[in-house]
Amino acid sequence: MKKKNKLKNIFLIPFKGIRMIEASAGTGKTFTIILLYIRLLLGINNKNKKYSIKEILIITYTNNAKLEIQKRLSKNIYKLYIDCLYKKTYNKNFKKIFKKIKNFKNSINILKKSISKINNAPIYTIHGFCKKILKDYNLNYKYNLTEKIYNENKIYEKSTYDFWRKFIFPLNKEISNLVYKYWKHPKNLLSEINPWLNIKSKIFIYKKKNIIFLKNIIKILKKLRNLKKNGLKLNIL
Repeated sequence: MKKKNKLKNIFLIPFKGIRMIEASAGTGKTFTIILLYIRLLLGINNKNKKYSIKEILIITYTNNAKLEIQKRLSKNIYKLYIDCLYKKTYNKNFKKIFKKIKNFKNSINILKKSISKINNAPIYTIHGFCKKILKDYNLNYKYNLTEKIYNENKIYEKSTYDFWRKFIFPLNKEISNLVYKYWKHPKNLLSEINPWLNIKSKIFIYKKKNIIFLKNIIKILKKLRNLKKNGLKLNIL
C-alpha cells in the first residue's frame, strides 16, 4: 500500500493532471483552495501561465460551502491586493507569494480586476453546475429547470391517498369491507404496490410479496364478479 504524501508546500503542487487533497475538518482545505486559486490568477509556479476569474471553476457540495468559499476568496484577494500596493505583508502565506511575484504592477492589475469580477466567479454546487450545463447548451432538456425536484416516495404516497379518497371512500359497505380486509389503510396498499412502481426492466422478479399482492387482487375481482351476479350495483372506477 502506498503511503500518502504530506502536504508541505501548497506552492509546489503541480496543476497538470489530477490532484487530490485529503484532510480532516478544520485543517484548512478552503484556504488551500484559495491559495491555489491565487496561484492560478498570478501564474505562480505554473510556467507564468495566468488564468482569469471566468476560467477557474470551483465545485462544492452545499450552498453554504459555496458562499463561504466565495466570501473568503473575495476577502483574501482584496487583502493581497492591498498588501501588493504597499509591497508589505504580515501574512506568512502572502510572504511566500511575494517571493514568487516577478512584476508587482502586473499582479496588482490582475488582482484589481479579479476583485471587481469575483461575484461572478464560476463557483457552483454539483447540482448547480449540472443545471448550468443543461441550460447553456440546451441538451434537449424539455423540463422547466426552475421546478423543484421532489422525493418520489412522497409523490407515491400522495397519489395513493388521492386514489383512496377518490375511489375507496365512495364505495358501498360490502365492497369497502372487501377492500379493508386486505388493505386497512392507504399505506398498506402502497407498501404492496411499491415493488411494481420500481420495475427497472421488462423482466419482473416475482417475489413472494408480489405474488401475495397479485393473489389479493384476483380474490377481490372474483368476489366483485360474484357480487355483480347477485345483482349488486357496482360504482367502481
